[in-house]
Amino acid sequence: MSTMISFGMVVLILAGMPRLALCVEVKPVCPSLTGVTGFKSDEVLTGVVEFTDNGSSKPVSGAQITVSCIQNGKVVARVETDADGRYAVTGMQFGMRYTCSLDPRIPGYPEGETSCITRALFDWQISKGVEPVVTACSPASWPHKCHGHEVRSYHTFDPDSADVEISGWVGYDGTPPFKRAPGATMQVCSASNKLLGHARTDAQGYYELHIPKDLLRNSGRYICVLHPSAADTSTGYSEGVANCHANNWFLTRGQTPRASDAPGCDLVGPCPEGAILPVAVHPLTAECLP
Repeated sequence: MSTMISFGMVVLILAGMPRLALCVEVKPVCPSLTGVTGFKSDEVLTGVVEFTDNGSSKPVSGAQITVSCIQNGKVVARVETDADGRYAVTGMQFGMRYTCSLDPRIPGYPEGETSCITRALFDWQISKGVEPVVTACSPASWPHKCHGHEVRSYHTFDPDSADVEISGWVGYDGTPPFKRAPGATMQVCSASNKLLGHARTDAQGYYELHIPKDLLRNSGRYICVLHPSAADTSTGYSEGVANCHANNWFLTRGQTPRASDAPGCDLVGPCPEGAILPVAVHPLTAECLP
């Protein structure tokens, strides 16, 4: 049996080798949104793919994981899962956010796509006819075992969908790793204050909205509005309005929230110097209307 590993235009054929977790030294470098250099390419992106039909849990071998730059879609790595359903890509950049997609390569099992970062585990669960589910974990002290609030499961995004995914995190300002803020409401509103969609943060402070592309296109400029939970509002945390490029929001008592367009490293910390792109947040002046 032979195993094929491909990165861009480079293809390696390992003749006579059993199918193993593919963990090879590569340099999948992506451009920085902030123009900052120095993102060290010495991290590992890893996880497992499993069947979950009928409540079972069996490894999926031969599934393909594709890693691409979230900024320009450039494919930087493709790997296959081994006999135990495991995969690994080395040479990844800490402080950089990627797009990871799964092709189970099995008829009837849909593909899925999600944002991914290093120093995290991304395990995929697949069932026939259902979009894959990812269980993601970003340990505060990588690579220690994930537990409790550090684990989150969610359905992946269909890469062929007619929707736009708007997602991110809400936490309390302080020192990384930040405490997450559950129960906050994120609204997406048009320039005329028409409500286009909304979602509430889960126990891990994560929110995710899927809004039809046509609806956003016809709405012109759109914004994101953060409403802290009722409990947080009662203790002095305020609403904020920002461009939807903001995907990490931080609550500070008595102040307008701050936000960033960041790769997620600022939630587990620390990020490479200059990796975080601050996003201006303004006080709420008008409510979004249905």
